[in-house]
Amino acid sequence: MIDAASDPTDLLADALRDDAGGFVELRYHKKETRAVAVEKGRVDTAQTTEHTGVGVRVLADGTWGFASTDRLDQASIRRAIDDARKAARASARARHERTAPLPQVPLARGRFETPGIAELAARPIESTIELVIEMEARTRAASQLVQSASATYSEVFEEKGIVTTDGAKAWTRLVRPEFRVMAVAQKSGELQRGSESAGATSWR
Repeated sequence: MIDAASDPTDLLADALRDDAGGFVELRYHKKETRAVAVEKGRVDTAQTTEHTGVGVRVLADGTWGFASTDRLDQASIRRAIDDARKAARASARARHERTAPLPQVPLARGRFETPGIAELAARPIESTIELVIEMEARTRAASQLVQSASATYSEVFEEKGIVTTDGAKAWTRLVRPEFRVMAVAQKSGELQRGSESAGATSWR
């Protein structure tokens, strides 16, 4: 689970501290999704997925090089920087055009996050499952015409950090929750479907 106290930009800055090979950009991304789906009183989905990694962009010999790693330690990040630099230099040998040095401009520094993250992160998945079960049951009980119902809920937590050799050091966190209820009703042999949702993302 995303930790309110964590800040990956310090690790990224340490990985760049002794680098003397020109422009380097490190982008950290952590994405965690919690999803619950209930249909006809049955829990179909209750899962948590997480993806974490660091992307590297290097400008060397007037050419861009890229690499990435899913390991969050300085040795792995520095190897990815070396790989990106090697890729840039290998590409430069086959290119006649060169990218000009980047302009010196003020870049973002600091921590930026949306409200509500700590509250959602601290809520156990069991209470979320109970809520979705209850909402699906209430939807089925809303009318005798309702033949079936489903309820889905998802939370997408994202944490991003960016550090560059020319001064950027920014960290952002956000959460995108969504609740969706669907119902199928039948009257006089005809089926009608309806849905209602609230939130900021689509459930997958």
